[in-house]
Parts: sequence; structure tokens; C-alpha cells
Amino acid sequence: MDVVGAVMHKLIRVIYGVLKSGQPFDPEKLIPQTLDDATNDDTSKLALAS
Repeated sequence: MDVVGAVMHKLIRVIYGVLKSGQPFDPEKLIPQTLDDATNDDTSKLALAS
């Protein structure tokens, strides 16, 4: 049940931030970009697939 409470808390904070700022929701701000996504390195993706 602790996990459910943590997810509810995060969602409430996101909703509050969107309503307070008046800006539309941007999922890029919610989930940090990983190093692989930032570099767009296809070779690392191929290594993981095999």
C-alpha cells in the first residue's frame, strides 16, 4: 500500500503543478531523459537487443 500512496502523491503534485502554472502537461519534464535517449546511440540499442 505504500507504493500506491507514493504514486498518488506524485500524481497530485504533477496535477497541482500543471494547474498552478497554467501550462499544458509536458511528459518530458516528468520522466528524466536517459543517457541513451540523449545521445541517440543506435549501437547501444543493438547490443542490448542481441
